[in-house]
Amino acid sequence: MENGDNLIINKSNYLKQLKFLFSHSNNLTEIIYILGNNTCDLDSAICSYLLSIALNIQSETIIFDNEQNPKLNLNSSKLYLPVLNIERGTLPYRIDVKYAFDKYGIEENDFWYISDEYLTKENLFQYSNFISDKNENNIKSSIILVDHNLLINKLNYLSNFVIGIYDHHVITNYNNNYQNLYLINIRIPIGSCSTIILSEFYMKHFPLKLVSPLFALTALLIDCRNFSKDYYGNRWVDLDKEVFNKIKSEIKDDNINFNDYYKEINGVKHDIEKNLKYGFEPLLRKVQKFYEFNTFKIIWSAFYISYYDIRNKIGEEEILNKMLEYYKNKDEKEIKKILFVTNSPIDSNKELYTIFNPIEIQKEFDDFKDEIENKDNFYSMEKKIFKDKGIVYYFVLNHVYTRKIVEPILQKICFKIKNI
Repeated sequence: MENGDNLIINKSNYLKQLKFLFSHSNNLTEIIYILGNNTCDLDSAICSYLLSIALNIQSETIIFDNEQNPKLNLNSSKLYLPVLNIERGTLPYRIDVKYAFDKYGIEENDFWYISDEYLTKENLFQYSNFISDKNENNIKSSIILVDHNLLINKLNYLSNFVIGIYDHHVITNYNNNYQNLYLINIRIPIGSCSTIILSEFYMKHFPLKLVSPLFALTALLIDCRNFSKDYYGNRWVDLDKEVFNKIKSEIKDDNINFNDYYKEINGVKHDIEKNLKYGFEPLLRKVQKFYEFNTFKIIWSAFYISYYDIRNKIGEEEILNKMLEYYKNKDEKEIKKILFVTNSPIDSNKELYTIFNPIEIQKEFDDFKDEIENKDNFYSMEKKIFKDKGIVYYFVLNHVYTRKIVEPILQKICFKIKNI
């Protein structure tokens, strides 16, 4: 790449300009991928995007002229790239993320994805077909994790390249997981990972020509439930509100109504027809996490619409058939140790949790109510046996019992069970 005027960057072409530098620069010696979590939820996706902007500014890959116009430094040797931790082409399954990106003119195809060839295990960091500098051995590549701190099993090949973590979840054994980790920014408890990124990089100088403040607040507003008092100490804390108020002050449009904006994004997120547009399989997988409690393996899917609405639309048999696929080619002993858990809103006041197993669910789970500190928050428990399918427990709790609260309860029950 010949030296010349640096490329002007704005809100709509930021990713395109990064791709230009990635593909055409002969000066790159270091590429750092900012990898969100494998659910690619709104917070994860926006944090990956915001952190890439902040670190590209910090490293002077993005520079500002005298009029504070951001420009891409064509001579930069370092580049931070936002990566969505899903297969390319599947972002529309995350309807709220897709909606937010479209609303602010951010093209989904301009992102990097974990399925991109040079990020796969087979061709990791092999750039010769993608960048002009054919001597790819001169390029050092690494990973920063954002909104998660534990790679899923199929991505463990990236472990030795993880150099940093920005997260708001409990972290354990990171020294054993990541031998080259040197940057750790974990803050607990806070409601949104966006709070971490915004508080560290966007409070003193907000790059208004690169980022809409309202976009920057989108995930924080949703994760903190519009700062409803019911969720204080659970979904949000004082730092979340402090950061929200500071970034909010950057918005110059007096006509912005945050209650309306919250309802707009939240309405898209929980729209029944939009969630079921692509079928049940994407719904099952898009917000899915895996845990190991005692000898149990937990597959946990969170739905943005009610389990009952899904059941009414596709039938309980289809739901159970899809769950049964996770038990294929396993013997009886293995099957008993795998629990499929879901959670979903019933209405504005209640949350439904289900636990499924094809063979049995241990009697200790009957004591679930005993583990709820405030019994007024526990509404009902039901157990159903489906012939040739398995057993399902249904627990209805107050809406304040989010997955973060129920997870340690299930973990505690699992550790009570012996000789499974």
